[in-house]
Amino acid sequence: MQHYNLKPDRNNQIKCPFHEDDKPSCRIYADTNTFHCFGCNATGDQIEFIEKYKKCSKHEAILKAKQLCGIPEPIKAEKPKAKPTPINGAEILTKSFTHFARSLNAKPKKAIEYLESRKLNYKALSIGYDAGTLHKAKDITNQQKQEYLQTGLLKPDKFGRENSYYTRFNNCIVFPLLDKSGNIKSLYGRHVEKGHHYLEGEHKGLYPKYPSEDTTKLILTEAIIDAATLLQVPEIIKDFSILALYGTNGFTEEHGQTIAELIELKEVILFFDGDEAGTEAIKEIAAELKQIKEKLQISVVETPEGEDLNSLSIGHEPEIFTHLIENRKPFSFSIESSGSTPNNSSSEKEKPFIQPITSGLKVASDYMQYETDQLTITLWGGIEMHTVNRLRATLHIKLKGNDYQSFRDTADLYSHNQTDRLIKQASEKLEISTSITNEAITGLTKELESYRQQKREEKRQSEESKEQQGIDRFSREQMQEANEFIRYNELTQLTYSLFNKLGMIGQQDNATLLFFIFLTRFFKNPLHAIVMGSSGSGKTHLLQGVAKAVPKQHINVTTSLSENALYYTPKDFLKNKILMQEDLDGAYNALLPLRELMSNQSISRFSTKTNSRTGDSKQVYLHVKGPVCVAGATTKDKVYEDNANRSFLIQIEESPKHEAQVMEHQGKVAAGLIDFKKYEQNVNLLKASQLLIEPMEVLIAFAPKLELPPHVFKKMRTKNHYLTLIKSITLWNQKQRKITTDKEGNKYLISTLEDVQWANFLCKDTLLRKSDELGGKTRNFFESLKELVMQWEVKTFYAKDVRKYLRMHPMTLQRHFIELEKRGMLRCVSRSNKPGNEYEISVWDDFEELKSGIEMMDTILEKLKKSEPSQPSQRGQAAHIFIFQLNSTEMIPTEIISPQFKQLETSFANWLQTLNYSTETIKTRKRNIKEFLLYLERCNINTIEILTNEKTKRFKRYLKRRENKLYGSGLMNASINVGISSVNKFFEYLQQTGNPTPDNLEYVEEIYKQRNIISLNEINELYKTSYQKHHFTNIETKAKQEAVSQRDRAMLSIYYGCGLRKSEGTNLVAHDILTERKLIHVRKGKGSKERYVPVTGNNLNHITEYLQNGRNFLLNQNETDSFFINQYGTACSDQALTARLKRSQKTQAMQSCKERNQVYTVYATQ
Repeated sequence: MQHYNLKPDRNNQIKCPFHEDDKPSCRIYADTNTFHCFGCNATGDQIEFIEKYKKCSKHEAILKAKQLCGIPEPIKAEKPKAKPTPINGAEILTKSFTHFARSLNAKPKKAIEYLESRKLNYKALSIGYDAGTLHKAKDITNQQKQEYLQTGLLKPDKFGRENSYYTRFNNCIVFPLLDKSGNIKSLYGRHVEKGHHYLEGEHKGLYPKYPSEDTTKLILTEAIIDAATLLQVPEIIKDFSILALYGTNGFTEEHGQTIAELIELKEVILFFDGDEAGTEAIKEIAAELKQIKEKLQISVVETPEGEDLNSLSIGHEPEIFTHLIENRKPFSFSIESSGSTPNNSSSEKEKPFIQPITSGLKVASDYMQYETDQLTITLWGGIEMHTVNRLRATLHIKLKGNDYQSFRDTADLYSHNQTDRLIKQASEKLEISTSITNEAITGLTKELESYRQQKREEKRQSEESKEQQGIDRFSREQMQEANEFIRYNELTQLTYSLFNKLGMIGQQDNATLLFFIFLTRFFKNPLHAIVMGSSGSGKTHLLQGVAKAVPKQHINVTTSLSENALYYTPKDFLKNKILMQEDLDGAYNALLPLRELMSNQSISRFSTKTNSRTGDSKQVYLHVKGPVCVAGATTKDKVYEDNANRSFLIQIEESPKHEAQVMEHQGKVAAGLIDFKKYEQNVNLLKASQLLIEPMEVLIAFAPKLELPPHVFKKMRTKNHYLTLIKSITLWNQKQRKITTDKEGNKYLISTLEDVQWANFLCKDTLLRKSDELGGKTRNFFESLKELVMQWEVKTFYAKDVRKYLRMHPMTLQRHFIELEKRGMLRCVSRSNKPGNEYEISVWDDFEELKSGIEMMDTILEKLKKSEPSQPSQRGQAAHIFIFQLNSTEMIPTEIISPQFKQLETSFANWLQTLNYSTETIKTRKRNIKEFLLYLERCNINTIEILTNEKTKRFKRYLKRRENKLYGSGLMNASINVGISSVNKFFEYLQQTGNPTPDNLEYVEEIYKQRNIISLNEINELYKTSYQKHHFTNIETKAKQEAVSQRDRAMLSIYYGCGLRKSEGTNLVAHDILTERKLIHVRKGKGSKERYVPVTGNNLNHITEYLQNGRNFLLNQNETDSFFINQYGTACSDQALTARLKRSQKTQAMQSCKERNQVYTVYATQ
């Protein structure tokens, strides 16, 4: 203690040197020469104290202890020793890592399961696995074992058994740490169950490698496994270099020197764990980086709390990393130093001060413990957290050094009488002074108050965090995008088309109807919806799909709902919200209050509440108000008929055609052909747009003229539903609708006939169901039965034949037949036990009559259109190009309105004809210019003089995002360039012909991808590099190097010698190489055309050599027809072949640069 300037207090306690300690918590036991810290649980004797304090090995601690005791080192007679043969550490580590990589290729179960759980692709990463067999190989020699022992890869047996060893990284995933030359300098092991290991000694080498000299942006991660996670994201490794630290305290001198040598480095990004240790490490490392390079930009990625990089990859898609890095924030050094100054940031001021739990109080799962010099106090069961007006605890007070002298009692530490009694009785029982007990109880009370305050604050912050997660928030750009979206002229058509992009296959009409029903939550009397269909038909998928397009703060989704849950909801919990019950079976006991809530938008009841203190009971009036929109799904339409009468009935389509469409979509999802990023963008656009909707009353001026079909049941309620749906569509189009104000200043939206037209279109099927006396399932069966009988061309039929063809359950078939017989739509001709009952259809045209009755709504609409004055066109409104693509082109105008634009379109075509352009070129350019002028009109530009360069650039972006009308995908660069070229030609026409032109007109830059053309000499140099040693990695064996060399020469022959395209080479299979005929069979070339390519000379030799030797070696007993094989024995991907070509080019460039330097050196010396 004296040596390290540590002086124990009168209680033999010191401030613990092994963690941040405000009060002495480390106790020194002089009689046993041991120590124990009650804060961090550090414990041990003198040797362990020195080992922890000096952070050294046990041997070094023993030597230090001997030095402090004054024990001299024994003088040993020097014996002549043979100098040990120096070992090549890099070579030994490379050999061992090759063994580990080979062990991982054998796919051991533990290693593969661990890597899959961590989402690490061992085929893409340079890693290995220590299966504990490093010293058990057949060809290993005693010398190699000694080398492994010297490097620390092997350890002698703990029990001293001869020729018995265990490996340092047993059951570990092994990562190589490289030096500047790319040699393995050290190894790091991550155990498949817990923990990690380094080679003994100081950390050497970096992972994954030394950053290249041209690095401008460098990401530092806290751990090696985090860096390996980022290496699997192509978008990140394309723009950033990655370097791993060795923990929060693992920023070594080698890291600092490496960063200092990066001349081009502009920014270092700190991507650490989202915990307190990571936050503190960021501050320390940022300060060190600033000392290394003063002008270096330091940014911080805000990792979600409690997460690290690898856990993020497990729970999210890889796009989360690019999102977090793009939203990184610059590190502010003022934050670190502002804690002690008055000028604290606002975020720091807002956080209340929480006194940390001191080391005197230890908390376990079922008890707490507090210690003083004489007493140990145990609180069994903890304390109450939900209240602060009492501190009741069950105490067990023991005297230290005597386990049999103790006192137990329960008391409220906030009660003076109870505390005073407790102190007196405990002191008497333990035979100690009351001042000792009083001091202990007072200290305990303070510790418990601090502990409870901290836990309550943590709970409050957790609840606030959960509450924030339940609210959708959008950026300024997203809200601006939404604002432009809701101002679009054809907004309803746009919304309808958008739902086809949200995975609502075959349910576009139902999804749009459900969306407008949900929108009525802003009305005083909203609509409700029940989705009906058989099990597995997609009811819940439809509900959830539309619910995802609603802001989280506007919807409450539940699986089960009780009656009490409805009556005891918080105030305004349901107001202007959607209550979505995924299956109405889960709300069976709450159907009555739910039904009244749908009708009256409020429910109430009297309940009895008993006072827990006095036992008195009193009546409590429970009143819950809406308005609330209720939605649910069910397979039992008859059971929930009363609720269905108050709702829109949405029947799921269950035809074979719809089933085929859904399965086709499922296949596309499984194949990765669906762009879910665009899906999320569309969903967020709808959510943000709804937040901009202003609740407003709607007036339908022609409502008295609107009528329902005569067959509709419960017309009064249904008519109200129909009118509310029209109002909902008007509310959605409020930016395009006329607003009127009454005398009292209330605003009203005025519906248009377009809103009625959309309402008719969306609710026809629902009204048809409400007009039908048959249930949905029975109607579907009856219509299928009609088609079946017409297909058989018979008048009568047997039930057994129908059941066999439709593959229905006999009881289901019988129920349908009984109901149809009762309705008089089916007649039993004869009844028999053997052949079965024979039936015939009595009514054929009932459904057609219902449909014809529904058509009257369109007839009324047409009459209204003729009687109403035509509305002015609004095509001049701005139409922004949104982030999604539209299948339908009906909403975009197809004819130019501006007279000037019409004249310019015609004169431009005549000008091209005068210049002798071909007819096809004139037609193409005229079409492109028409599209450009239509785009300008949608942007409120009707004359060429007010055109700006910004609008022309936006048109270029529009072409990049516009859908190809023929194939449904985006436009290719060639098509975009044709459009841009036409615009530039149009600008040239304006300038040469003296037509009006915009001020400071700039031509639009076309898109060209720069091609890297290499010469014949450079191609020959590429062949030479495939023979050179530095073309390969250090871990490849000579045999594998030869096989890879043959493959690379064959690859160069295929692409540069024979001129095949990249995709053509990737798709080659072995039998496409016709060596006898000296031909290569390209089965699918450009435009899906088949062709044969001749191959001769050295190209044929290289290809034949690889086909007969190298390919068979790389296959390694695997089975695949692909021509190009990677080192794992599987087909080379397109990216792998591209990477290999780039590696060859880079090697050739480095060799050329080296040769030029040699030439310059010779020239300089002459």
